[in-house]
Amino acid sequence: MTETIAEFVAAMYDAEHGDAQLISDGGYQPQRWEVSGCVPDWPFQDDLMEIYAVDRVLGADDADGVERYRMALVTYGRNQDEHIARWDPERICLEIEAKRRILARHARCVNGEGCRSGRTVGRDYCDDVADLAAPYSGHPRFKPEWSVT
Repeated sequence: MTETIAEFVAAMYDAEHGDAQLISDGGYQPQRWEVSGCVPDWPFQDDLMEIYAVDRVLGADDADGVERYRMALVTYGRNQDEHIARWDPERICLEIEAKRRILARHARCVNGEGCRSGRTVGRDYCDDVADLAAPYSGHPRFKPEWSVT
């Protein structure tokens, strides 16, 4: 059986969510990453930024359930530290959940029943589903006909 665009997108989401969950495995909520500033007492300290991982024990509401530790030192200068921290596992999990809801709202069009958006021109899915697949266009299983034209 040939993989549909919806199955492909769902598999990509599963892989990304799984990777984010691996980092936070062992009874923790998905990790949040924070930038703490320049590294004190370090040669070239003004050139490095610290990224901290913040682990929160599942169900913990207070500071006792939070652990912080240095995860990475990143060269300062082009805001790499902010970019890395912004794409933490917590955000990835939340983003994947939102994208899965969007894909679920388009279940009719990926099942060939038509889409409320009406933008399915010559295919069984709409432009919105094709847009959800677009970030994975470099993946070997991505089919050229899935590209938004």
